[in-house]
Parts: sequence; structure tokens; C-alpha cells
Amino acid sequence: MKYVNYFLLVLLGCGLTGYLTASVKGVSGGGMFMLFSITVIAVTGAVATLFYVNLRNDLVERVRNYIFAWVLFPGTLIAGTLRAFQTWEWANEGTLGNVLTIGLPLLFITSVILPMVVFVKEIVGIRTLHRSKLDDEESVQLWTRQDGLQR
Repeated sequence: MKYVNYFLLVLLGCGLTGYLTASVKGVSGGGMFMLFSITVIAVTGAVATLFYVNLRNDLVERVRNYIFAWVLFPGTLIAGTLRAFQTWEWANEGTLGNVLTIGLPLLFITSVILPMVVFVKEIVGIRTLHRSKLDDEESVQLWTRQDGLQR
């Protein structure tokens, strides 16, 4: 039941983000960007749990953290800000309006797409984090400083 609620929350967040960014130039498909990013994170996490069985609980927690804390809630909040920004009169005037017109869509894309790339890179790098390429004898020599480098 917990995962059904997660799924419904993701659909609600992506739908709301899609509605909020529908009229924003540059990010008009914001809900689809978010859904794509969340799907890549979830599929990568699911495949990683098959390869790293001993890290399964940690991987599920990381997937949940990336989806909700890095992509869904910040992306929806930024989408709401973009939608509100469209209605403000001063938004189209002056330097601040120009900077925000360019900066907020870039911030949205960065906050939705970048966590996906970081997560995939983190999962691909788990093997090198948890396993050394040295064999046992070389590891023991290195750890006990029996590699001839001591004085």
C-alpha cells in the first residue's frame, strides 16, 4: 500500500507540474521532464537492487530520497513559482524581470534533470566505492605499510 501511495503522489506531482508549466516558455513539458527523470531514477534503482542485494534497503531509501526530496517537491515548488511569476506585472520589466525570466526555467530544468544524472552516476560508481581492484595480498601490504615505502 505504501508504494501505491508513492506512485499516486508521483502522478499527482507530475500532473500538477505539467499544469503549472503548460504556459511557461522553455519548460512547457515540465511534468513530462519530471516523470522521465523519476522513471529513470526508479528503473536504475530497481536494476541496482538486483546487482547489489546486500545494499537493497539502502538503495530503496536512496531512490525514495532522490525522487521526493530532490526532484518531485522542489520541481513542483519551482513550477508554482514560475506560474506565479507569469502573472506578476513587474516580471516583464527591467533587469530583474529579464534575469528571472531566463533563470527560473533553467533552475527548474536543473532541479529536475540533474538529480537523475547524479543518481545514475552514483549507482554506477557503487562497485568502485565498495570493492577495491587490489587483490587481498596487495591490500594487506598497503594497509600494513609492507609495500617497501616505509623507512
